Amino acid sequence: CTGEAQIVTINCGGQNFQTFLRTLGRIPKTKLAQWASENGHLRRTGFVFLDRNPVTFAAVLEYYRFCRAGLCPCMLPSECREEAAGRSGDVSRARA
Repeated sequence: CTGEAQIVTINCGGQNFQTFLRTLGRIPKTKLAQWASENGHLRRTGFVFLDRNPVTFAAVLEYYRFCRAGLCPCMLPSECREEAAGRSGDVSRARA
C-alpha cells in the first residue's frame, strides 16, 4: 500500500500499534501528523519506536481514530492531551 492507505507500526513501550497514515494526519501540527506527512519518518519507514507508556498511547491513538465523532480534547486526561499534541519531549526512533 502507498499513500494514505499505508499501514504503519508504532512500537510504544514494547507494544505494537498499527494504524493508517491518514489516521495520524487527522490532527494537524502534531508530532504524529508530522511523522505521517509526505516527507515524514513514518511515511518513509513505516515504523517508529516511542519510549512512552503504551496505555497512554492507546488512548491517544483512539482519540486520533475517533476525533471526528466529537470527542473533545478536554475529555482526555492532561497526560494524553500532551502526548496527542506532541509536547511530551523527545522520542526515540528506530527501524524495524
